[in-house]
Amino acid sequence: MRALLALPHGLHARPLRTALEQAGFVIAMIEDLSDVASFARHEDFNVIILVNPPTPKDAPAAARTATATTLRAIRAAGLAIPVLAYGGIALLDTIALLRAGADDVANAPCTPEECAERCLALVRRAHGFTSPELVAGALTLDPEAHEVRLAGRTIRLTAREFAVLRLLVLRRGAVVRKQTMLSHLYAQDSEEPDGKIIDVFVCKLRRKLAEAGGRDVISTVWGVGYRLDAPAEASVALVS
Repeated sequence: MRALLALPHGLHARPLRTALEQAGFVIAMIEDLSDVASFARHEDFNVIILVNPPTPKDAPAAARTATATTLRAIRAAGLAIPVLAYGGIALLDTIALLRAGADDVANAPCTPEECAERCLALVRRAHGFTSPELVAGALTLDPEAHEVRLAGRTIRLTAREFAVLRLLVLRRGAVVRKQTMLSHLYAQDSEEPDGKIIDVFVCKLRRKLAEAGGRDVISTVWGVGYRLDAPAEASVALVS
């Protein structure tokens, strides 16, 4: 999962970034709030975190409303990405941020770990999931335990295979482009590998799913990418 962390210049990001990475997010950072909407329009993010530093009551109006202005720009651009506003935010500012388009507001003293959990919840709900486990038919992914089960059978996956499958499950029924997968898997690498590496991961995933009784779970859309078709319990039992 990819998160865009918008952090005004000079703020200390390490604790929050560490908590997000431990929760499974790949982080991209931006320091100019005015560029967030434009940057998010051309990249593929699961969630945006706008860090809103504490501002005194006598601060200039522009300083007190910068985060709300950024939120309005994100929504005006037609972006439906979940957005969490995080930081020392007064009650009136919280109301303004929600009205401006925030999906959640994490008030101080919210810890970085709680912020990360809120982001996970926003991503799940954005994709139609209501619990920490991601369920698509007979297929269940447990991100906390890093476990995959198909009709109750446990499937052992590598970290990269798990990441590919999680992306497919989150966007179940929709085609996920190879480039999107590359961006999510290798966003922090200095060099992006050849797109054929995705074919390798999908091939291994198909084999392991088939061994657990689930054939034709991942479909190829030639020239575009891959799609996960949620397997039904009955179909898994039929081919096992």
